[in-house]
Amino acid sequence: MDPVLIGLLVGGYVVLALTYSWGLLPWLERRMESGAIDGFMVLLVNGWLRLLHRPTWLGFEPAADALRGGAILISNHGSGLDPFLLQAPLRRRIRWMMARDQMYQGFDEVWRHLEVLPVTYGPADTGTLREALRHVQAGGLLGIFPEAGIARPPHELRPFLPGASLIVARAKVPVVVCWIEGAPYTENAFLSLLKPSQSRVHCLGVVDFEGERDTAVITARLRDLIQRRSGWPLNDAPLPGTTPASGPRVQRVR
Repeated sequence: MDPVLIGLLVGGYVVLALTYSWGLLPWLERRMESGAIDGFMVLLVNGWLRLLHRPTWLGFEPAADALRGGAILISNHGSGLDPFLLQAPLRRRIRWMMARDQMYQGFDEVWRHLEVLPVTYGPADTGTLREALRHVQAGGLLGIFPEAGIARPPHELRPFLPGASLIVARAKVPVVVCWIEGAPYTENAFLSLLKPSQSRVHCLGVVDFEGERDTAVITARLRDLIQRRSGWPLNDAPLPGTTPASGPRVQRVR
C-alpha cells in the first residue's frame, strides 16, 4: 500500500480518536451526570421530541436547586411519552418506579441500565420501597406516577396510590410536582411515542413534606395541587390492575 495513503489513514484515525476522547466524549458526559452513554441517548431523545412533539417546559427554574440533590418527582400520567418529557430537561437520570407488567420482555437490558424499580402492588413491593428510599436519601432523583398507570379516559385524575405518599413521608426530601398536558393519548402506550403532539410540562413547584407524616394528607395535597392547576375532574375509581388494598395500609408513619 502507498506509504502516503497509510500515513493519511493513520493520521485520520488519530484525529478521530482525539476528537472523540477530548471533544465528543466530555461533551456527552456533560449532557448527563450518569455518563456518556446516557448523554448520547438523551441527545437522540431530545431531537426526536423536538421534531415530533414540540415540547415546552414551564416553571422549572425555581425547582433547579431541589433537582440538584435528592428529590422525588410526582406527575400525572396520561401518555407513554411522559417519562421522556420529564427526563429531557434534566442532566441527571431519573430512576423510575414502574409496574412490572409494563416492563416489556426484550428490554431487560434497558430496565437494568436505567435501574427501574419494579412495582407489583403487593407485599413484594416492600423491598422496592426500601430501595427507593435509599436512592433519594443518597441524593438521587426518583420518578413516580402515583396514579400507577396511564389515566384512561384522558384529562382526568385517577386516585393516587398510597405507596408514593409513604415514600414521600419517609424520605424527607423535596417533592417536585409536575403536570403534563398535550401529550399524545393512544390506546397503546407505545403508539403515543409516534403520534405528533404539542406537549407541555408544567413544574407546579417544590413541596416540603418534612413535617408531615400522615400519608393520607400527603396524597390529598399532591392530587389537589395538580387538579387545581389542570382543572381536570377527579375520577375516584382506581385504574384496572392496581390494588391499593394489597399495598401499604399505613396512614401514619411512625
